[in-house]
Amino acid sequence: MILAICSFLTIMILAQGIPVNAHAPQGTLIGYNFIDDELSVTFSHSVDDVNTHYIHQVIVELNSVVVLTRDYTSQNSTEEFSAIYHIVADHGDFFLVTAKCVLSGEATQELDLTWNNPNETPFDPTLMIASVIVAFSAIAAIVVFMKRR
Repeated sequence: MILAICSFLTIMILAQGIPVNAHAPQGTLIGYNFIDDELSVTFSHSVDDVNTHYIHQVIVELNSVVVLTRDYTSQNSTEEFSAIYHIVADHGDFFLVTAKCVLSGEATQELDLTWNNPNETPFDPTLMIASVIVAFSAIAAIVVFMKRR
């Protein structure tokens, strides 16, 4: 009976596993610079040792096509991984960036370039109101000028 209890407790202890301090990258920030054709990527990935626990691979997809796979052997800091990639993209394109931790997990972030078009001027209602006021003022000035004649 004691052997059975000891065996059961041993199995339960071993089933718990050994805790590992590994985690997936988090808190992703990506952006695109149309002037320089640069994709900037920052993944929050807090680690104790940048040489043993780091982002080991970044995969960049542009419009569902893998355009870049970069392997790494360390991370730039103990708090985050950052990189800038030269990739030509156009308005309306779509990036999908995946970062993989050497120990465990991965994170994926998307960036849709359709909303970030510097050639489009956003609608500004104050500009329209100012234009209407200027137009009415000009008409009023003309009417006053015509009545004085």
